[in-house]
Amino acid sequence: MKRLRPLLGFALSLLLLWLLLRNVNTDQLLGSLRSANYLAVIPAVLVYFAGVGVRAVRWRLFLAPVAQYSTPRLFVATVIGFTVNNLMPVRLGEIARAILLRGWGGTPPAATLGTILVERLFDGLTLCVILGLAWPWLPAGSWLRPAALLGGLAFGAATVGAALGACCPERLLRFAGWLSRPLSRPRRARLLGICQSFFDGLQILRNGRGVVSAAALSLLAWLSEAAMYYLIMLGFGIGAVPAAALLGMVAANLGTMIPSSPGFVGTFDWPLQSVLVGVFGLDGDLATSFTLVVHAALLVPVTLLGLLFLWREGLSLGQVGRSSPAEPAAAPSTDSAARAL
Repeated sequence: MKRLRPLLGFALSLLLLWLLLRNVNTDQLLGSLRSANYLAVIPAVLVYFAGVGVRAVRWRLFLAPVAQYSTPRLFVATVIGFTVNNLMPVRLGEIARAILLRGWGGTPPAATLGTILVERLFDGLTLCVILGLAWPWLPAGSWLRPAALLGGLAFGAATVGAALGACCPERLLRFAGWLSRPLSRPRRARLLGICQSFFDGLQILRNGRGVVSAAALSLLAWLSEAAMYYLIMLGFGIGAVPAAALLGMVAANLGTMIPSSPGFVGTFDWPLQSVLVGVFGLDGDLATSFTLVVHAALLVPVTLLGLLFLWREGLSLGQVGRSSPAEPAAAPSTDSAARAL
């Protein structure tokens, strides 16, 4: 099963890459790339990194109930996570972040992964809300309409489940304790300790003010990324409109949520190109050239910076890939976990 998912990801990436390039006129594509003003990429990348900073501020908010880290420290961890996702399969960047926080401050990896789950929920819900607001302007046959419905249902259900984990951890721990009765006492204690730490990572969902702040930060982070798309559009001489940048960004990022090769090859590119062509009527070769440049601008700077951060931390990609975020084997000390035993 572990080998099947990377193979599925590579297969989907190849399929979508073929869809992206099947009707491309090579001469026109290269002409568009040659005529672009690449100076626009500089402010675009700066705006993108500002958005990464917003994500670090939001992550600090999520972590506050379980650990305290500075925003610059979390910015480093976020960039490293993006780098690992760009270079390694199956989103190992999330595991890398959990490993980093365990090393820096002893934060239980399950708690870190709980906060990352909350991140994903806010990201997915924000993208689906943007799609919902754009619904009247989406063509009747656009794949974005079912994506908005399915995504909204999936992220809504996941949010309800996470909220239950945040608000009713004792009941869920008792249920987990009942399910784990066949295990030996040490293994059962370890499992319940992991569950307790994971529920601790969801605690922001119990704080109404924190939820509102996280929603605002999520919107700001995604608007920053959309601004990056818009600036690069200007560099291509495209008659850019904010809606094209915003919906293209939403489509591209929804595509990255399905299994893919490292760097989200194809799963990022085809959804973005298809929206620019199918919804906004952009020329296919121009849309493809723009897509390739945006993807490179998203991948290369953050990956180079992340490799520098890894080097500063004395880590390598190989070490991150081989590391495990597993909890220590000690029995949980919390009262609720003890009662579940």
